[in-house]
Amino acid sequence: MKALVWAIFLLALPSVAPAQSFNCAKASSPAEKAICANPGLGKLDVALSAAYASRLKSLSKADQGALKAEQRAWVQVRKACYGNPDCLRPLMADRIAALKAPMRDAGLKPVGTWCARNGQAGLSLLPAGGGLSLSYISFGANGHSCSIMGPLRARGASWSGKPSGCPVTVTGMNGNVMMEVVTEDPGCQANCGARSAISSQQWIATERQPGPPREITMEGNSPCF
Repeated sequence: MKALVWAIFLLALPSVAPAQSFNCAKASSPAEKAICANPGLGKLDVALSAAYASRLKSLSKADQGALKAEQRAWVQVRKACYGNPDCLRPLMADRIAALKAPMRDAGLKPVGTWCARNGQAGLSLLPAGGGLSLSYISFGANGHSCSIMGPLRARGASWSGKPSGCPVTVTGMNGNVMMEVVTEDPGCQANCGARSAISSQQWIATERQPGPPREITMEGNSPCF
């Protein structure tokens, strides 16, 4: 009888939603540790995991591969926050919005021009034969800039190359792009001023410019500057 009463009591208790989408006992990266330590980030992590699972379930096998590659690239972009909640919070919120956005683009090739909301960076991906032509410019402290240009070739669900000698991998769909960069590579550092650096970055659909894609340049008619 006591066992039955205890079982009824347990069933009557309200269910508790998970604080994170993963086991915090196994958290290893600064981002994971920050998510476990911050309830707000924990809620965002649960929402992001749910949005990712829902989007993945709705896609074809080919598009699932692209989304998985895009998510892996996003995790690399997240590393650049070094566990800083003020960096992680908007990054995670933007990723949730991107995963929940209606599917708009056909095909897996990310083509377009993206201008960072802070006005300090721009990315352009133009079709070039069977691949892509990348142009990227960013501005750091005291106006010092980084600039790379060059071709990317398909590598599974991603696009990779060494524009201006800098190793870059791009993954994207539905207007969102993840750009992975080997920041410490000498080929990347050689294309930057003393107080600037090329780093991995998330570009979301709302930063994508309307109309045909245009090359990012330092010229006065550049779409971002």
